[in-house]
Amino acid sequence: MEKLPHYISSISTFVEGGYNEIQRSMENGDADAYVWNYEEIPESTSYDSSICIKVPYGIAYSKENYRTMAISYRGSGLYEESLEISKGKDITYLDHPEIICDYVKNGRCDAGITYKQYADMYSLKFIEMGKIIFRIYINKKSMKFSDLENSFKSIAGSQ
Repeated sequence: MEKLPHYISSISTFVEGGYNEIQRSMENGDADAYVWNYEEIPESTSYDSSICIKVPYGIAYSKENYRTMAISYRGSGLYEESLEISKGKDITYLDHPEIICDYVKNGRCDAGITYKQYADMYSLKFIEMGKIIFRIYINKKSMKFSDLENSFKSIAGSQ
């Protein structure tokens, strides 16, 4: 969201939460935009979902031969990608990808599967494994629909 122009990020509402909270919020039309990477794609005629942003994910680590690994809970796109990579490791499940890097940095586990930007933020070694697709849902009734659409398209186009 830090890549959005200030006038967009300060006016529009962005909701971050678990699957059920976001789903309910979308049904109620509570926000102007949602960023979604869960495996299930919500059906909503109230939101435009034509924009996708790809974000690098992979293994952030502190030890070369890692035995313990932190991954996100089931349901997110990151969890699905973590399954094969984490086989044979002792696993810790966490709520948010940024917490994974905190666990690695502070020695609570040897490695974790997270997004590159968080590994960079914590100055961790990182092996990129691919990209996760985030779908952008913009409320068609939002007064800032055009601004949001243009901003997200700009971010998606700069990848």
